[in-house]
Amino acid sequence: MRLKLKPLRELRGSRMKIKRSKISNET
Repeated sequence: MRLKLKPLRELRGSRMKIKRSKISNET
């Protein structure tokens, strides 16, 4: 369970980082 949760959290952080970087690039 912990192993599955770790990658899921990392994936979410990666997506948030990409979204933030996209918004930063747009402005």
